[in-house]
Amino acid sequence: MKILYPFQDISLKTRKDEEWRVVPGYEGLYEISSEGRIKSLERQVIVLNRAPKPIAERILKLQCRSKKNNAIGDELFTIMVTLYSDGVSYHYSVGRLVYHAFIAPFDLNDKSIIISYRDGDGRNLRYSNLFATNFSDLSNSSYERGRYISKLRKPVSQFDTDGNLIAQYASIYEAGRLNGIKSRSICEVALGGSQLYKGFVWQGGHAKKLKRGKLLKKINAENDPSFSQGILNSDVDTGSSLSLTSGNLEGERWKDFPAYEGLYKISNYGRVRALRKISEGKLQKWYPERIKRLTESNKKNVVPGTKTTLTTTLCKSQKKKTLHVARFVYSLFVKPFDINDASMRVYYKDGNPHNLYYKNLMLKNAAWSINNNKVSGQDSHNNKNGKEN
Repeated sequence: MKILYPFQDISLKTRKDEEWRVVPGYEGLYEISSEGRIKSLERQVIVLNRAPKPIAERILKLQCRSKKNNAIGDELFTIMVTLYSDGVSYHYSVGRLVYHAFIAPFDLNDKSIIISYRDGDGRNLRYSNLFATNFSDLSNSSYERGRYISKLRKPVSQFDTDGNLIAQYASIYEAGRLNGIKSRSICEVALGGSQLYKGFVWQGGHAKKLKRGKLLKKINAENDPSFSQGILNSDVDTGSSLSLTSGNLEGERWKDFPAYEGLYKISNYGRVRALRKISEGKLQKWYPERIKRLTESNKKNVVPGTKTTLTTTLCKSQKKKTLHVARFVYSLFVKPFDINDASMRVYYKDGNPHNLYYKNLMLKNAAWSINNNKVSGQDSHNNKNGKEN
């Protein structure tokens, strides 16, 4: 056989510039070279009820596995070896063993660490040809080198929620890389998903105008209660706290959300507005102003079909916190009180926990609910004076 790669050479003669080191975890059993060859060392094997059996030093024959790369029509190669310890066989990618021995030790069982090849040839096991990466970076690198074809190559356009064009990208991959977000998620929303991702609208192709008809169809689907249980997107029940319209409602007033000044505002209708901002971190990104969707709290033992109180999740310094909106509406627009005082609870005069209008709220202590229940003879969560929050 003509030797094209060092791993094919099974002679015991050391090759030029070849260096040998112990295979980690197999001291006294195997050595590996800087060229990717593996040597089984001379030793004696003890067999039960028999004399020790000598084993001569030899270079192992390695297994070459191949897989078709449909993107460019060539083969992807991986060189494998089987090592034995105490009669148990273990299978390894030789490239991983070379990297561990000659570049930097790492957990060989950690599958998130991928050892790849600078020249793209998995048969070239010389240590200088190896580098450590992960699946995401490897996919992006393969894409840039034309070794990976997918929907990420398709162009995409980026709009704000008002339909204004922000940018056009030659590929979905480029959009993800430049914005510091996941390309695959952009692909999902732009090519048949919800279109809305990270506060922006993504549309496949080099579009100058947003196809609002398609977008409205998506939003209407999200407004369907069967789309996402607990997420409220439409003007139902009150026409106020659940409204996502960007303009002000009649008589609506806004105040800074306590501890989130400059980031969020809250209105006397219970609507929460995320202000325009530049994201934190190295990859800065612009987020447009928008009204946040409110979410029903995940209370246990709730009767099916019964409404629960509305919450919002706010983010500051990359930390998220979920808060009950009604408590803040009452404190800011009715009368200040200690938000963290669990003994004081907000109730709804009309019994509808989705009506967060400040005039519909009242503050009572926990005992009020118990006493009121005794008087009315009904459960405190369904009494005529409203549910608690």
